[in-house]
Amino acid sequence: MNPVRIIGIGSPFGADTLGIMAAKRLSDSNLVDRFPPGTLSIRVCDRPGVGLLDEIRDAELAILIDAARFGGHTGEIRRFTEKDIEGAVTVRSSHDLGVAETLALGRSLAALPPELVLYGIEIGPEGCPKGLDEITTEGIASLKNAIEADIGTYRQLTGH
Repeated sequence: MNPVRIIGIGSPFGADTLGIMAAKRLSDSNLVDRFPPGTLSIRVCDRPGVGLLDEIRDAELAILIDAARFGGHTGEIRRFTEKDIEGAVTVRSSHDLGVAETLALGRSLAALPPELVLYGIEIGPEGCPKGLDEITTEGIASLKNAIEADIGTYRQLTGH
């Protein structure tokens, strides 16, 4: 069981594929190899909901990546903590049961990991007019660096 899980969230349609594409790009990089075996896994979740709660079950740190609308510029990547998401009104998902609602359900069931962050990739009001590959290519290096910092902080705090 990997205590750190990166989960790309999305669907196979339009800009909503960004979270899944980003997770696949991270998987193709050497990110997992930079940590001791069994520390980190990268997964995808086709839409949030109960399936997302299953993916984060027993994790100590869950890092979620999803397409979002938070008012930034198209392709911007923004980090949200679980506390940020708890009362989120401006972070929107294209899923019927969005990430915020799923996490609220998980919170009420005491099913969330001790540490959770969400990286939202802004799709913009027009639903991502830039090419999807272009956005994930532009942001993947900064996303990878930010995630490495999150994992490094987690490892320092836990000794893992």
